[in-house]
Amino acid sequence: MNLIPCNSCFTHAQGGTSDLPSVTQYLSLVLSGDEQLSLFQSDMTSAFYLFRIPSSWHRMMTFNIRFSGDLIGGSADTWYRPCCAVIPMGWSSAVAVMQEISERLTVIGRLPASHRVRRTAPLPPWLTSVVDQAVGSDKAWYHVYLDNFCAMSKVQPGELATMGRDFHQRLEQAWASVGVLSSDKKKVADEPKAQELGAFFDGEAGTMGPSRERLLRLIQTTLVVISKRRLRIKWVQVIAGRWVHCMAFRRPCMAFLDVTWAFVSKQVGGESAEAKVRSELLNCAVGCLLMHTHLRADISSTTTASDASSTGGAVGKSTELTPAGEEFASADRNGLAEAIRAPVLVLSLFNGVGCCFRCYDLAGVTPMVAISYELTAAANRVTSRRWPHVRIEKDVRSIDRATIEQWRYLYPGIEEIHVWGGWPCVDLSKVKFGRLNLEGEQSGLFWEMVRIIKLIRQVYGFSFPLLFAAENVASMDESAEAEVTATLGVKPWRLDSSDSVPIHRPRFCWTNAGFHEMAGVEIVEKPRWFEVSLLHEYPLLEQWLGDNAEWPGFWEGAILPTCMKSIRRIRPPPKPAGLNRVSREGKLRWEADEFRFPPYQYDERFLIWVGEKWRLITAEERELLHGLGFGHTEVCLNAGEIKRDPQNYEDLRKTLIGDSFNCFSFCYVAAMLCHKLVSVSSYHQLWNRTGMAPGFACPIHVMVPLQRRLSYGNPSGVNGVDSLHRALLRRVNHTGSDVRVTTGALVNPKAYPRQSSCAAWWKWSKVFAYRWSRPDHINSLEFRSVIHSMEWRIRHLREVNIRVVHLSDSYVAMSIISKGRSSSRMLKPLVSQLAALLLACGIYLVVSHVESTENPTDHDSRS
Repeated sequence: MNLIPCNSCFTHAQGGTSDLPSVTQYLSLVLSGDEQLSLFQSDMTSAFYLFRIPSSWHRMMTFNIRFSGDLIGGSADTWYRPCCAVIPMGWSSAVAVMQEISERLTVIGRLPASHRVRRTAPLPPWLTSVVDQAVGSDKAWYHVYLDNFCAMSKVQPGELATMGRDFHQRLEQAWASVGVLSSDKKKVADEPKAQELGAFFDGEAGTMGPSRERLLRLIQTTLVVISKRRLRIKWVQVIAGRWVHCMAFRRPCMAFLDVTWAFVSKQVGGESAEAKVRSELLNCAVGCLLMHTHLRADISSTTTASDASSTGGAVGKSTELTPAGEEFASADRNGLAEAIRAPVLVLSLFNGVGCCFRCYDLAGVTPMVAISYELTAAANRVTSRRWPHVRIEKDVRSIDRATIEQWRYLYPGIEEIHVWGGWPCVDLSKVKFGRLNLEGEQSGLFWEMVRIIKLIRQVYGFSFPLLFAAENVASMDESAEAEVTATLGVKPWRLDSSDSVPIHRPRFCWTNAGFHEMAGVEIVEKPRWFEVSLLHEYPLLEQWLGDNAEWPGFWEGAILPTCMKSIRRIRPPPKPAGLNRVSREGKLRWEADEFRFPPYQYDERFLIWVGEKWRLITAEERELLHGLGFGHTEVCLNAGEIKRDPQNYEDLRKTLIGDSFNCFSFCYVAAMLCHKLVSVSSYHQLWNRTGMAPGFACPIHVMVPLQRRLSYGNPSGVNGVDSLHRALLRRVNHTGSDVRVTTGALVNPKAYPRQSSCAAWWKWSKVFAYRWSRPDHINSLEFRSVIHSMEWRIRHLREVNIRVVHLSDSYVAMSIISKGRSSSRMLKPLVSQLAALLLACGIYLVVSHVESTENPTDHDSRS
């Protein structure tokens, strides 16, 4: 039976398809020394006919034939149609449903989720670590692919794969308990060699790639095809496709094929083109033994980086980690680089720079689904790089019932929804002259949040857990405050960050989370709100204040005023706030600073002094005092925009922070929303995690105090670059070609742009720089710089049969290296040159993107 026609009746379900494992993820698997691989496999028998579908679906899965009731023992005056009662073949959602079932069976069998290989999660750390470094029996892992189960273990010669065997037995018992039939013919137990997901694993030799039988048949077929007098396009398409599958295990081999692609797409033809195609296919057959990954390839202890400009190029190296790099590698090895993954959908309306996601990080929770709605491009750029898994949308007004219904199909595992919304305060803030409150064009967007909450309740049902946190300025009119309170039906909380850091940020928060006991929190009910005091001693100045800077007002008990947008003006705005409360010197400073902020912010008490020069707090200092982490908004613009107008860059960062709430206050709100998921005993526990690098999320017990550098917790015995390389290998994308990592967060494999590693993890030194002998396209120059770095490794480090990590800020070069081929006539010779180097020396090149502003070779390439 083929149920393709019924697809028109259904919305396609995504289910677990996004987590389907890819065999090329195992290109990162590392076997050290004598380590071997032990495999366990099971397959369901007739899987798609084992599971009954709900009876309510039957009417949409009937066949185009009917029978009279008297012919089949039914009512004589009724017509009957047969229908499919099991998961049907051809149905668009069959894979999603089947994968959900298979994953659920692992839960029934009590297999640990942390050991499961998924496409959208980092690999378990023991895939890339040495067995001696793995904790206890944490040496096994597994994956499920529809009706197939596979577990693997690293073992020493003669050692039993105890945990792998345990996983296999648990899964078999779970299958048997629900009536799933396991195929005896396909069952594998504790074997060093097996075929899995289209790859042949040889655990003794330490290789993975196409099987010998597959290669032999492919070589024979290739020789038959190219021996024909004329090449048929269909034949070449089939043969080339099969070679591409083999090349997936060694991407540089893709350079073997070039004219073949033009031939199969009918761009070229004739005897000359056919001769070139024959030559390329023969090269594939001759080079077939290169199309394997050697899992025992060592990991280099040297990281390289390259860059190119129109005048020159440069290569840099690192053989030592910074404290930040050591901490990140240590956290990764010890399993402290990931927080609790909760079955929660977090919807952030008017998202800004992602403060609500930061609050979940501080609370030690990573939502399974995170959706952001924000119009500002710079703010979206920050969110996309700090939390790559976040789905970024634009206008909240675009959310309708169909949008929310789509979430139900895409994210079936969600058990709770949290809605955050800090709608614009422009028409509510007392600093705005002639404010219109909720009647204003921007602040009136509050009603959109109300509309969306109502829609979610209608779609998901009024019994479905829905929590919300709506926040805005505490200086709004009493009438506006009362209107919001009446609409949302809860009394607001009043929070001010000045309880725990020396900066004001008084906000109202309307939430239905409720209060739960936490030490260090004082709650006093007032007539119109709850006064929530989060008491903590202030951080030391050196924890957040810039180098060589002093703040005399701190010792006089001053508290910095609320951060505002930084807007350069030719003339002052009408009736600026606090004009009568500032001295003549303050007014002069206000004028000298081009009226960026309200006059009261230039009071003597709020000035930072560097030598004899005054300034207000910088964007970096604002980020730290807002609990966002060191350098959170650094990525709001690209390198070119920053270099064109550095002052605008600083103003934009300050504006983005001025549009945000303070995480020192709202991490408490996140903890209350997640109180069923994580236990936070005291506010001190949350406050003492605000030094975490932006986007990093670790278990709640890890303390990372506020500091002026990237931090991931205390290091423990990690001091080598190769340890960081192992952490990055866990995060290589599903094609096994480039690193997807931003401070430890994972990225969607299809996301653009690729996420960046942090150059501050390494201590860099210059290898060499050079001038170009002739002008060329920048993409060509960037690619040449990568080639020069590989040549240096081969000639000076004598590296062979090794995995190397290289940083580049060129998306074009990264993409081509990842694919192993290019359609550009200019770049094809360079691709072949690089492929020859990598294949001849057995180098496995892993490329990670680095922001141009952080590229350690940027200056040398231009000087």
